[in-house]
Amino acid sequence: MQLAVIWNMLDVVKVLLEHDPSLGYLVSSKTNAPLLVSAAYRGNVEVAQEILNHCPDAPICNPDGWTMLHEAVFSRQEEFVDYILRTRYLHKLINMRDKDGDTALHIAVLKCDAKMVCALLAQKATNLTVANNKGALPENMLTCNTEQAKTLNWV
Repeated sequence: MQLAVIWNMLDVVKVLLEHDPSLGYLVSSKTNAPLLVSAAYRGNVEVAQEILNHCPDAPICNPDGWTMLHEAVFSRQEEFVDYILRTRYLHKLINMRDKDGDTALHIAVLKCDAKMVCALLAQKATNLTVANNKGALPENMLTCNTEQAKTLNWV
């Protein structure tokens, strides 16, 4: 199942979930990544949709709090991020914090990814006052990356 998700084998995922819906709840024994986090890593939106169709309460984050939105932002999977932001019941992911207290917006700022930052800031649900475990707000983290941020067109 994990390989079918990673390799974007939608037909295989469909057949497996139709045969046994509990497969949607699998977590990799190697990486502790649930299937939805693996789908986010590769940007496999249709696979994620299929998993959520069969298992609406499938795990969305690793044990350390790293969600499928964190992964999609980190992996620069714009289409996957857009899917999450378009899907109202997934908006709870926007302000979820990982073990370091970072939200997806913190990750987007750390990666100096203007598109991801803009997409997250455009959401009414985004809470700009969420500080990580070090007390840093996303806006404060940008100053740490000024050299890298200077090379971007932030308009």
